[in-house]
Amino acid sequence: MQGSYRAISVDGMTDVPVGSLGSMTLSSSLGFFNGGGSDEDSTAFTGLVPRQTIFFLEAGYFFRDIGVQPYVKYESQSVNANVLKQVAATSATLDYQNLLRSSTRWGVGVNYYMNGHSASIKLLYEIVSRNRASGVPGVTERATNGEASLQIQYFTF
Repeated sequence: MQGSYRAISVDGMTDVPVGSLGSMTLSSSLGFFNGGGSDEDSTAFTGLVPRQTIFFLEAGYFFRDIGVQPYVKYESQSVNANVLKQVAATSATLDYQNLLRSSTRWGVGVNYYMNGHSASIKLLYEIVSRNRASGVPGVTERATNGEASLQIQYFTF
């Protein structure tokens, strides 16, 4: 079912005490994904996962006594499919279709941890930049929009 799907990723996280108020947090990830296959031999997953590189970086400061953590984040997704079916492309439009599926995100947020990490409320505002078709065939233009999310988590063990 997965055919020749391949993925490799490396990530890391650190939480280092800084000053008497709390700690600096840093989280990062770099991943390479490839649905594999070919245009003649494509699995169900091959059409969904083009070759791409994804990078993520998040840095914040956790104020221990009040359980608040402001942070900033950056993400990028660079699609570089070589299987035409993966991005609905022809050989003439492959680079164009890869550009249309690539994006970057910049964000700023705040986390509030209640009762340790058992419950939290997370608010994030991101600027999402992606390519979109322009009025000129085969040419992309940059489109940017804001996106806000609110997440409430509760863990029970």
